[in-house]
Amino acid sequence: AGTTTPPPPAVGSGVPLAEAPAALTRLTVCFVSAADDRPADLRQRLAAHTDVVLDSTGAVGVAAVTATASAHDVILVDGVLAPAVLGVLMAGLRAAPLGAALAILVPERVTIATDVTALPNACIAEGPTADALAEALRDAAWTPWQPVTAGSAEREHP
Repeated sequence: AGTTTPPPPAVGSGVPLAEAPAALTRLTVCFVSAADDRPADLRQRLAAHTDVVLDSTGAVGVAAVTATASAHDVILVDGVLAPAVLGVLMAGLRAAPLGAALAILVPERVTIATDVTALPNACIAEGPTADALAEALRDAAWTPWQPVTAGSAEREHP
């Protein structure tokens, strides 16, 4: 008749973040960008948000991103990728079992095709504040996601 220690509270369980262990509140993000300066800029903007762990990759292929997806909460794809590359990448990732939320970081003055913006959990505007960006990443991580099959894509996004 031993005692059982209850598991620590999960994020979203109603326990205030200040009382939850840091490992449970940490958000891991993989930023997919072919631009050399964009990952460093994003890392600098989010520096004050120690709960956001940002990794990055310059590999913009579906297989390469899928291979690292399960180690992250959010796969954040750079919206400055060439439109054709972005479309193919997002369609491929949307059909893959990632185990992570999928989002596009949309820079100011960049327009992304509607058929592409319908694919991720979220489109995050690269807005003026780091707080808004961090909050949008957290929201993206909580957005339900299901892989799309060829037949269900038309039903979900007519």
